Amino acid sequence: MKLHPGSPSRVGLWTIDDTAGARPVGTIDLPDTLQQVTFVNAITLLTVDHSGRPQLWNISDPSHPIAGTALTTADFTTYPTGLGDFIISTAVTVDKDLATVQGGGKLQLWRVNGSSATEAGSLPAPDPADVAGLLNNHQAVVAAKDGFTWWDVTDPDHPVHVADTPLGGGNKGNVHGSGSVVAAVLGFPAVKNTLFLLKFPDSKSGTAVQLTDNAGGEVALSDDQHFLASDGSGANTVNLWDVRDPAHPRATAAVTTKPGVQGMAFNAGDTLMATWSAAGVQLWSLRDSSSPALIVSIPTSYSGTPITTFTPNSAWLAVDTSSSIRFIDTNPNALATRLCSYTGKAMTPQQWAHATQGLPYQPVCNA
Repeated sequence: MKLHPGSPSRVGLWTIDDTAGARPVGTIDLPDTLQQVTFVNAITLLTVDHSGRPQLWNISDPSHPIAGTALTTADFTTYPTGLGDFIISTAVTVDKDLATVQGGGKLQLWRVNGSSATEAGSLPAPDPADVAGLLNNHQAVVAAKDGFTWWDVTDPDHPVHVADTPLGGGNKGNVHGSGSVVAAVLGFPAVKNTLFLLKFPDSKSGTAVQLTDNAGGEVALSDDQHFLASDGSGANTVNLWDVRDPAHPRATAAVTTKPGVQGMAFNAGDTLMATWSAAGVQLWSLRDSSSPALIVSIPTSYSGTPITTFTPNSAWLAVDTSSSIRFIDTNPNALATRLCSYTGKAMTPQQWAHATQGLPYQPVCNA
């Protein structure tokens, strides 16, 4: 769908040190508003701007990023809101050495080698409302109005249709994939939606397992497909499932969050979960997944909803507040020790509140 042009934007590149925190090292200027940025690997970045243009970048020297291959233009999946079209998907996915771009009635596959890419085969995605992309670098899925179509893309030049899973309204919702598993909140953006769990089929037909008919619109899967989280219809709860056996998912817990949940994320080890809303960010311990424990609530200092992600080693939580990015130590004890090393003396409750913005006061510094 053709969208109105945005404004030029800039991507900041940062190096993150476990002790020193974050330090800016470079920037990438884009001709239009940024819509997606993804690390392909440690030295390759993929950006998608508002025009639908996917661009690979070589960031081996982050102070001087070099533009690589520009992929074919993507047709964003959108729905009308009355105030303009809301972008559901940028229609671009990447996993290791394979990328896909949805547009022109098909899902185009690209072989990726560093910041260079070459066109491979394609598979049909005829409806502009379809949501299509990679699950991993050898499996792809198309969520269409009649259900899900599964493809083997081990040979990107010759994608093979594997199976279909009938499910009405498969492209009318929030679809999130990880590994070989897909979570789909269908009916979105209604108040109450139905949450389904699907797995890449082993045979010619697949099945969808219904988890609840009282879901909100947000869903997240952990990278190892251990946990699934979704918000409730009341928008102040997050429900947690163990989905290691996708055919038999098991509800493990429900937590009460700040109102208006807008997203969830898991760290790499599945020991932490972050939830966020316009009211701020909350960090939860999942060491006992049957009873998640709130570690800290961090208010935001601006009007809007933050976007939150864990760094790969889980040491930091990056909180994007549109005008800035905050890096929050996920270990409160380590944060307390570091703050004390800065001051060299006891911190007052006021100094602690200013430095931590949410952590309970811990008078641990030696005077």
